[in-house]
Amino acid sequence: MLTALTEHGWLPTDNFHSSMTGIVILPAGRDNVFEDYKQFIRDGHPIEDIESYLNDEDLELFQTTSDDDLVHVWGTSVDGTWRNVERNDIALVYHDGAFVARGQVLQLRHDPDLAEYLWRENVEHGRWNEESPWEHPSLVKPHTSVV
Repeated sequence: MLTALTEHGWLPTDNFHSSMTGIVILPAGRDNVFEDYKQFIRDGHPIEDIESYLNDEDLELFQTTSDDDLVHVWGTSVDGTWRNVERNDIALVYHDGAFVARGQVLQLRHDPDLAEYLWRENVEHGRWNEESPWEHPSLVKPHTSVV
């Protein structure tokens, strides 16, 4: 299943669903969104800073899958965006007409508190929207840049 994250959520690009690993496209076209990609997926965020938002099982997942003691996360404000995305799907980051990075979806969650901590309290861009917060983070294990 090929899926794209749009401003309206994750949308399937076809009607076929199988048990195969899916592909998720994370568009980072605008420069400010690309900066978010670099900060939150490429560079990551220390796991220890978000431990209080995780249960023991989640903490173990991120500690055992992280090569750098960082969590790599992308968020959306659209409820229901996860309906076509599953754990282990391949995530491709798209910017400036090309795929620039790939990773693997580790976890999808609805977590307004974690989202507020990550995207309201830890950024300087001022794009946090109380009416439409990015409260649906997907945690990704980055594999490589494709540029």
